[in-house]
Amino acid sequence: MIKERVGLVQINNSFSNQNYFPLSVGLLQSYAMAYLKNPSDFQFLLPIYKNVAPEQAVGILKDASIVAFSVYVWNERLSLEIAAALKQRSPKTLIIIGGPSVHEDRGKAQAFLRTHPYVDILCHGAGEEVFVSILENFKTKRWQKVSSISFIDKEGKFISTPCIQSKTFDINAIPSPYLSGVFDPLMAANPDETWLALWETNRGCPFSCAYCQWGYNTNKKIYSFDTSKAKPASHFVPILMVNTNVLEAARINKVGKVVYVSTIGIYEEAGVLRESDFRCDSAPMDFAGWAKRMGELQIGAYKTQYGYDNFSIVCPAHVYGEGDNFDPKVSLVIPALLYRLSEGQENPLVVWGDGSAVRDFVYSGDVAEGIVLAMYHGTHGELVNLGSGIGTSIRELIETLHTFIPFEYRFDSSKPTGVAKRVMDISRAKTMIGYNPQTSLYEGLKITWDWYINNPDEHLKKKNHYADD
Repeated sequence: MIKERVGLVQINNSFSNQNYFPLSVGLLQSYAMAYLKNPSDFQFLLPIYKNVAPEQAVGILKDASIVAFSVYVWNERLSLEIAAALKQRSPKTLIIIGGPSVHEDRGKAQAFLRTHPYVDILCHGAGEEVFVSILENFKTKRWQKVSSISFIDKEGKFISTPCIQSKTFDINAIPSPYLSGVFDPLMAANPDETWLALWETNRGCPFSCAYCQWGYNTNKKIYSFDTSKAKPASHFVPILMVNTNVLEAARINKVGKVVYVSTIGIYEEAGVLRESDFRCDSAPMDFAGWAKRMGELQIGAYKTQYGYDNFSIVCPAHVYGEGDNFDPKVSLVIPALLYRLSEGQENPLVVWGDGSAVRDFVYSGDVAEGIVLAMYHGTHGELVNLGSGIGTSIRELIETLHTFIPFEYRFDSSKPTGVAKRVMDISRAKTMIGYNPQTSLYEGLKITWDWYINNPDEHLKKKNHYADD
């Protein structure tokens, strides 16, 4: 099958013979490769990342079906010169312009398209989801189905589709182009290049400076990456210090019984998480899992060197319940949903993905009982899972909430669904410590919702340990 070739252009300034990785278009590619229905239908060319003559750029891009430009104040003129020359050379090539220089005002967007007829599509706001939608609709050219774009149709009519940006926008869904290998072919093709790397800790700007469109285009909102990604040291170092010192103090003072509470993040990604499959030389599903693994290794070292088996290790699944963290900036799926429902500002409530992702949600009261059982019976230094043992899809979760909370909802399958399945095997916990979680999903959610409605400001009293460096 012939693949559609995709060209990416983000021309950056060079400093002392050093060049920046083209982060913006790298994010477009990494997101597309992760969320396209059939990523094998597309072949991404090496991106153009530095100042080149228009004719040289055209030579590189001449066989591309689609070319996307990330346009900033410092590269707008050259980018448009390349786009114009490319369109003249290859009239059927789809030219997409995005980036901070694309104004949100639709009147100005129409004037731009009329002045630059070689540009086919203007992309407004963050481009990752829009780019995937453009690629998905490339064969049919049904651009009206793509959100957040402006274009001139075949009859010469200006069309601008609704913007998809909302408070539910989650930049944590964007894979890193550094970690996903997007830049590996670029580095291999340019072995003598000295690279400068940029990365995002947040996206957006609260200001509206006269010389910049970025604050205006993001509606003055700041979208932040998960703190475990944006501030990995703020996660890793405190957890490591607390674990190491508390466990060592317990050893020195000959504490009779110790229960170490780990996290589901220690496991590498898998559909069913079994203790027997856990290996310390595997990669955990998130960076914070490394810190918790150190505690488990420390307990294993005590058992090997001193023969201690009075340390127990439990690993909870996705815990929820009263006293949860309902701060929408850092909360997990259930408290985040309850917060949004309590605000009542979304009608319908838009849920990312198709609802098929399966998770192991366990009520905090059951986990607390499991910890007590681990303390009483002991796990002899072995890891024991504390989950519900039941897989619940996100659709089932929403439908269960709907049984006692009146709200409208819809699933947005154009958004990422997430990992298909993540459920704990709790057979070891049942056999070893008599663990038997009794709280149904309905009961646990109802208890949690009733508590939150009566204590809506409780989460504001919690200290955010990652707010400051």
